[in-house]
Amino acid sequence: MRIVARLIIGVAVVLILTGAALYVLRKPIAEAAVEQVLVRQRLDRPSVKVVDVGLSRLTLGELRAGGDASRTDLALEGVTLEYDPVALILHGKFTSVAIEHGRVSISANEDGTVEIAGWNRDPDASSGPLPFAHIVITQLDIVTLTPKGPALFDLSGEFDAARGGGFDLSFTSDSAGFSTASLHDASGVLNFQLKPDGAIELGGAVKGSVATPIGAIDDLASDVSGSLASWRSFLGEGVRELSGAVEVVLRSSTIETAAAPALAPLASGSAGIGQIDVGGSFRAEFSGGAFSLSLVGNELALKADQGDLLILRQSGASLYQRKSGVQETSFTAFFDARAAKGESTFAASSEDGGPWLINGNASFERLEAAGAKIEGVEGKFEGAYDKGRFVGEADAVSYLAGAQIGRLRISDAPAASALSLTIDMNEKLLTATPKEGVCAHVERASILMDGQDMQASVRTASFCPEDAPLVSISWDEEPLTKIEGALDAKSAFYRLGRTVFEGAPPHVDFQLTYKPALQTTHIAGDLSDGRAILNSAFVLSETKGRFSADIVGERLSANAALSSMKVAQNADLEMVAPVSVSGVAQLASEAATFDFNVSTPRGARLGRGEGAHNTATGVGEAVFDSGLIEFAFGLQPDRLIPALKGVVSGASGSTEGKATFSWSPNNLETAAAIKLDNVSFRGPGVAVTRTEGVSGDLVFSSLSPVSTAGEQTLSIAKIDLDALKLENGAMRFSLPGDNTLQIVEAEFPWFGGTIGAYDSSMSIAGQSETTMQIDNVDLSGLLAYINVEGLSGDGTIEGVLPLTFEDGKARINNGIVSSKGPGVIRYQGKATNAAAQSNEQSALAFEVLRELRFDKLSATLDGPLDGTIGFNILFEGRSDIPVRTGKATQRVDSPVKYRITINAPLLSLIEQAILSTDVKLQIERARQGETEAIEGRN
Repeated sequence: MRIVARLIIGVAVVLILTGAALYVLRKPIAEAAVEQVLVRQRLDRPSVKVVDVGLSRLTLGELRAGGDASRTDLALEGVTLEYDPVALILHGKFTSVAIEHGRVSISANEDGTVEIAGWNRDPDASSGPLPFAHIVITQLDIVTLTPKGPALFDLSGEFDAARGGGFDLSFTSDSAGFSTASLHDASGVLNFQLKPDGAIELGGAVKGSVATPIGAIDDLASDVSGSLASWRSFLGEGVRELSGAVEVVLRSSTIETAAAPALAPLASGSAGIGQIDVGGSFRAEFSGGAFSLSLVGNELALKADQGDLLILRQSGASLYQRKSGVQETSFTAFFDARAAKGESTFAASSEDGGPWLINGNASFERLEAAGAKIEGVEGKFEGAYDKGRFVGEADAVSYLAGAQIGRLRISDAPAASALSLTIDMNEKLLTATPKEGVCAHVERASILMDGQDMQASVRTASFCPEDAPLVSISWDEEPLTKIEGALDAKSAFYRLGRTVFEGAPPHVDFQLTYKPALQTTHIAGDLSDGRAILNSAFVLSETKGRFSADIVGERLSANAALSSMKVAQNADLEMVAPVSVSGVAQLASEAATFDFNVSTPRGARLGRGEGAHNTATGVGEAVFDSGLIEFAFGLQPDRLIPALKGVVSGASGSTEGKATFSWSPNNLETAAAIKLDNVSFRGPGVAVTRTEGVSGDLVFSSLSPVSTAGEQTLSIAKIDLDALKLENGAMRFSLPGDNTLQIVEAEFPWFGGTIGAYDSSMSIAGQSETTMQIDNVDLSGLLAYINVEGLSGDGTIEGVLPLTFEDGKARINNGIVSSKGPGVIRYQGKATNAAAQSNEQSALAFEVLRELRFDKLSATLDGPLDGTIGFNILFEGRSDIPVRTGKATQRVDSPVKYRITINAPLLSLIEQAILSTDVKLQIERARQGETEAIEGRN
């Protein structure tokens, strides 16, 4: 208004002076002269119609400037200017100005500049006192053109420099404003009363809608009132200042959350908030160049249509104030809503136009958003904001009570973080990273999957940045969230049905990108190290691999490549040696497929497998096929099964097998088939020199626990105990899955009879027991095999030998061997002759053994097979005993009971007896010793 008034008065002064000079020429000449003067006053193509020109009055019918034939930018009608010629000439002042009707177009631009259409204002022109004492405006239409559309103002009123006056201003607009804020369907009426004492009283009402980039306020209705002083300061050359206060009362205002980008999640999320009503009053105060904005009643209430309430309360005397170059603002926000309950404080200050120094804190009893419920949030932040950029720090602790992402549920997760923050409003970018040397920590977290019998948890997890910020969020044309860093956890637990992983998970270096517009998430990273236990049975460690995953909406796809992972048995004495596993896996449309290779730590191939898993049903299957494995140097059973070290060695032959694993949420099933082809080895244990030619097909119904599909059969070509050799035997057995070996029959032919174990049960773990039975063994053949010089006999024997096995060694516990019917024992060797020279009693004992025809033979045996065995032997029968009669000796058939007690390493003695007469066997033993020495070094 002030610019418009000065334009009119400046033009009028020129018109009066020019008109007075040309008074005698009257109107036609005056109009031409005035238009030329208006051109020099920077009006664009001016035209005027002079109604009358006098020494104290100038009356214009109209004044126009700018525009074209169809449009005029500036148009005034019925303009009357009264003046005292002397005052006008000397001081440039009019007595009064009257405008009956007018129209002015003003352009307000985004950069803050204002232009009046039809007038090119002199940028160097200075303002001064009002050039009139009295003005009357009947109706002046001011069309304000803005980037968002036009606003129409209607101004009328009267003012006198001595007595004051008043003006009425009304406006309407369908749409007007700027990118930062705009009005829609707006209208208002304001009345200004200028009191004689300089006071300005104003009042009125405004209604409509306000739109901003962060949201819109609809159905805004407010009352405006105030008292300012003094309008008289604007009539002089001094400082123009206002003092006083203006109040704005919000009678009604509504924020539509769906139309507010920042609040859109409230509309689409679980909160379901559609509208927020804002109620309260503002008070603006002016004094001595200072300005403050406060909340009347100290608070502003925002209430959602679902009952949620937010109250803003100023922390001090004002919400905002500016004084002596210092700007300050502070407030506290109180939340009582379904999504949040708590409070947050905010304070900021700026000096001499410098950066805003910001600090605040938050304390929330509860926060709920995007399916997450967070409790006990305590935090603080501080930093500086300058030229659209915030740099600062934030510390927070919280407790995630529960969150749901698709079918995934996360709960019981206390967390703490100390972050460095950067928010660049110009670049539309937020970055957050833990302070130097500090990581974000999650004390623990529990994880469940709907529709699956799945449970998981982590403890003492940390998120650490690497080269890039831990979190970056951009909200440009294509909003993007990035999370990049390293994840470590001290321990983790994962259970799917009866499959359980627990331990330290691998270290994960990952990059995650989230595009909210497309609802897509991509994550990729590397896995390393870790140590987890599978089903309390296997240790998974030394992991190395890479993975990637994509989430589009609720669809998940993933790929993983495992370059290596060590798998070992979780036991002090490993039944299976550690192996190395590598492979790849893919997930698409809830179906996961994978294949893997298994090798020894030194790289010897052990087989490969493949499988599939349905993430929706939790059902899957895997098949492992060893292929043909030939035992050779470097690939031995004791390398695969450490428990066999010192028990089995020097193996040859081949084996192959196939195992299947199938699972569902509440069940795990395993099965296997193994083929042994002519497998030979030293042992088992020290009691057995070598086992040869083991062949057979074994079918297992379960691997955990180990059980067979009914009876299984193995053929065994030979068991060599050095002293004894068992050949061409067979074994029928079963494993019921209770850590026992059920022997149906393990039998070998032996010297015309049999030796074996029948219908017995042995424990697989720890000490085990069985009973060896001997039947129909030909005594003559057995004694001939023992090959003791001078020892022979005839008969048939049987026996029962209870055996215990522990640590690869066997022991006979009070075994009994007896004859089946009569027989004979003959011994006549070097010991007989030596005994004859010692004493009569020894001589008689050996004389009896020359030919002892027994009716009954029995012996008890007790001791370790590889050590000293105690023998108690009893013969009952008859023998020809030498009897001396005079000088002659004759043999008399006499009944005999003959007892022999021996404590000796019998098997070693028998072995030595055989070895002493078998050169070929001596050579084999020498070679065996050399091989064992080489294997021991490797």
